[in-house]
Amino acid sequence: MRGGIAIVIVACAAAASAQVASSWPADRPSPTPATRPVSTQPRFATTATAGGFGEAASVLQSAESLVAQLGDPRFERREAAQRQLRELGEAALPVLLAHLADPDEEVARRIADVLPIPRDGTRRVDVAMRLLSTGRREHLRQAVVILFMDPAAVVEEFRRASAAERGVAAAMCAPILEQLTDLIRRDELHRKTIAETRRRNPAGAERVDASHAETRALMAETAYWLALDARDEYLASIAATQPAGVRNRDEP
Repeated sequence: MRGGIAIVIVACAAAASAQVASSWPADRPSPTPATRPVSTQPRFATTATAGGFGEAASVLQSAESLVAQLGDPRFERREAAQRQLRELGEAALPVLLAHLADPDEEVARRIADVLPIPRDGTRRVDVAMRLLSTGRREHLRQAVVILFMDPAAVVEEFRRASAAERGVAAAMCAPILEQLTDLIRRDELHRKTIAETRRRNPAGAERVDASHAETRALMAETAYWLALDARDEYLASIAATQPAGVRNRDEP
């Protein structure tokens, strides 16, 4: 693949929770516009019982203060705010999503770095769609990682969400959905055959498992590059319709 780029997706928790590690070298510079406004409100809100409402509100208020601190001129203050936002976990998600497209590139990057991955598949898709809607390359990378953690748990919700999208997000969703669907088919085939392979040839089964894990990472990588190409083609088509000399405000 181009540039030897690799995605490593590692499941680190039991049941519905997982953490992801990924490695992406610097690649070509490209414009990162949001081609349509990103809602300032998250698509879902933190739920709380009557007794826990005050605590939830307090967490959100703390998260807002910490997000503001991400823009502090002092490096140590920005680092401390990022660390504390990570510690808040999923409770801070509505605030983080609301500031995902912050015009300050460092603030937006720090928010994306601490963005928690929801356990629920529907909320996971919602986070991925919010990342895609910014049109930013680094957010596309993160959306792909989130979606490819457990394709079967998100593919139908992602299909529905994709159908409702327009503009650059819709362009990126199509190749991602194609790769997700293909990976699910491969996962199902692997599950059907690996049990018998383990019974007959345990050593061979280990090699098959390793090969399948590499295939999953490669397909996530492919989804990223295809979606990135789709994004750039869409932006180029939009730019071609603009009068000469007009420049997107988000282009470098």
